[in-house]
Amino acid sequence: MVCPFCLHKKTDVYNTRGTTKGVWRRRRCLNCGKAFTTQEHFDPSGVWKVANGKKTAPYSRATLSMSILRACDHRTNQDDAVWYLFEVVEQKLTPLLTEKQTIAKSDIIETVSAILKRFDAAAYVKYLSYHQPTLDARTLRKQLRRS
Repeated sequence: MVCPFCLHKKTDVYNTRGTTKGVWRRRRCLNCGKAFTTQEHFDPSGVWKVANGKKTAPYSRATLSMSILRACDHRTNQDDAVWYLFEVVEQKLTPLLTEKQTIAKSDIIETVSAILKRFDAAAYVKYLSYHQPTLDARTLRKQLRRS
């Protein structure tokens, strides 16, 4: 780990704790002596695959977070909300994985839609307009009325 203060390459871990979001570590630089905190968490980008028909592609956390951010761009203070929504979506997607660590793109769209529908109707409509461009007004009204 590189020290964020002096960029020295050696640090010492003097406190470690497990949390629900990963591992939290308190580190001290061996050069300047300043302390800082790091957090470790599982990054599914290198393991998960997204299936879209017959094609598979690596899972991209950036793509998912940007689609949620784009759907919520009308909100003030969107940064925290988008981050929490993103984490909830990843937690809901984990049980949907197959043995090959593959998840269908349609499952991702359904999961994000369900979460956004409960969170913010405008974000839900925006998200659907991006991911289901053939959706007509009548079908959209029916989906909004459904709980």
